[in-house]
Amino acid sequence: MKNMQVVIITGLSGSGKTTALRALEDIGFFCVDNLPVVLLPKFVQIQSGAAKKISKVAIVMDLREESFLEEYPIVFQTLKEKGYTIEILFLDAGDESLMHRFSETRRIHPLAVKGSVMEGIHMERAKLEKLKEMADHVLDTSSHNVHQLKDAVQRLYLGATNGKRLVIHVTSFGYRYGLPADADMVFDVRFLKNPYFVKSLKDFDHLFRIIGRLIA
Repeated sequence: MKNMQVVIITGLSGSGKTTALRALEDIGFFCVDNLPVVLLPKFVQIQSGAAKKISKVAIVMDLREESFLEEYPIVFQTLKEKGYTIEILFLDAGDESLMHRFSETRRIHPLAVKGSVMEGIHMERAKLEKLKEMADHVLDTSSHNVHQLKDAVQRLYLGATNGKRLVIHVTSFGYRYGLPADADMVFDVRFLKNPYFVKSLKDFDHLFRIIGRLIA
């Protein structure tokens, strides 16, 4: 099944590649983080077998693998010549944004083991310049939070409206049992009259009585 869509997520360290990978996983991609590039042809071959049902794959590849820069041009070109659809999503960000993110997470930049984080950022940017030029999509994440980045990535592969809809779950609960763990917004309606004693709402389901009273 050589029409399988293969998206390679790459870019600068701290630019949001893990968030992008999770965003694609949420819309049906089979996702792998940090797969060695030399294993990509075998991986694609296995997943594209006749008995396989996977049609969309997303893989994070970057400088964490020492041989990545040397191997990716040949591997990507070979797969394209064999008829596979290989797309490169390159995530970029400004130096200040990357510095701030590394400062927040206190993680070590992969190229700054002996130097400063900024030196590692500049070195990595130079090493990935050619890969950025051949990318199908370049996304600057400097001003994106995790939710905005997720939305931007999904828009690239779903479109602005395809599959996108607002889902609202309304849950009634008792305070004596504690707040629902998954609640994003909580409304205290204990000051309202009991809907059971409101003639216009009495015949409705309990939850709909509450909703009806709120919007009346």
